[in-house]
Amino acid sequence: MAAVEGYSTVQVCALLGLTPRQVDYWDRTDFIKPSVGPARGTGSARRYSFTDLVQLKTAGQLKAGGVSVQTTRQALEYLRERYPDLTHPLVQLRLLAVDGQFYVAHAAKEIENLRRRGQFILEVCTGKLAIELHGRVTELQEQQTEIDRWIDVQPDIQGGAPVVKGTRIPVKTVARYLRAGYTPEEICDDLPSLTKEAIAAVRDYHEGRRGRPITPRQQAKAA
Repeated sequence: MAAVEGYSTVQVCALLGLTPRQVDYWDRTDFIKPSVGPARGTGSARRYSFTDLVQLKTAGQLKAGGVSVQTTRQALEYLRERYPDLTHPLVQLRLLAVDGQFYVAHAAKEIENLRRRGQFILEVCTGKLAIELHGRVTELQEQQTEIDRWIDVQPDIQGGAPVVKGTRIPVKTVARYLRAGYTPEEICDDLPSLTKEAIAAVRDYHEGRRGRPITPRQQAKAA
């Protein structure tokens, strides 16, 4: 998951807590587009840079702080016109959201003046966001290393479908058990060639591919 290769939509969702639908919509509507590799039709994959991630995270934080996506979109369109040399204005400028309006802070004095007037200010600290994201990227890289220990894909095994390494058990079979509410111990009882570590890796792999967690169904387990 090196930064030079960019980050896929699945990785973006795992890192930022966004949904694939959000990321897709923001790209298609020219809100925040991938700068490493745009989608170019069916079968192509978006690739986002680390700076793209910070900008996406900034937009998500603004939304969580009560600033509508429409307001952020309008502000971003203005900033792109006002500062044409900036490729990522949400990251490169110090922005303040005050009572639903955006301001570019050119000096700390401006912020202090606004605070003295008692207005609600939402300041996006992109430097802090970048540090947090870097830590999260490191965690996912370590997680991917663990996944690679347990997941295998071979053309002559299960038609090339992902399987638990050293077995012929498809990942989707283990995921089916997890969705049905089975615990790792119960899965190991049914499939003795598996270990709890392998099941944990399958969960991480499957959730990473889907961009959402495996949620057990609220139903009785099969006997």
